[in-house]
Amino acid sequence: MTTPPRWPASWSASTPRRRRSRCCTTGCPTSPHPQWRETIFERERLAGRMSILFAGHAHNAYAFNVYRDAGAGAFDGDELQRFVAAAPLLRAALLPQLDWLHPAATGQRVEQAEGRLAERAPALSPREREVAARIACGMSNDGIAADLGVAPATVLTLRKRAYAKVGLHSRLQLLWLLR
Repeated sequence: MTTPPRWPASWSASTPRRRRSRCCTTGCPTSPHPQWRETIFERERLAGRMSILFAGHAHNAYAFNVYRDAGAGAFDGDELQRFVAAAPLLRAALLPQLDWLHPAATGQRVEQAEGRLAERAPALSPREREVAARIACGMSNDGIAADLGVAPATVLTLRKRAYAKVGLHSRLQLLWLLR
């Protein structure tokens, strides 16, 4: 097992929680759950893990894990220090993407997708646009049906119509249209 991390002085207890991250490293842990240890470390032949734990917005917490194959050996102290130094950069890069996926952001994403569809696919009816926007935001057919108060079969029909009007054949093509 490698040496414990040294926290930069700038990560003191007085640092606002939203700006702090924590890093840790471990070899094959002695876990109270042997199945977890066996599944994660032994079966996959891993030698270690480094993690960044950080707080997101709206009381979300995230963990970014980096694993090392047993053939490469355990993480050493220099690698841990570089990982600790990169933690603020990784947090800054990941946090906007992770918070964007939070359910609280779905309404905002749907509105933006509907706006883009109105510009890029004006032939769609308002209801087709609502369905297509929710598909682009990753909602399931049942989720869209519940959100719009319609039957799942109606969602399928509206999706088929929207795709036909715009000349799309898949969700990926829809996402490409909205990028």
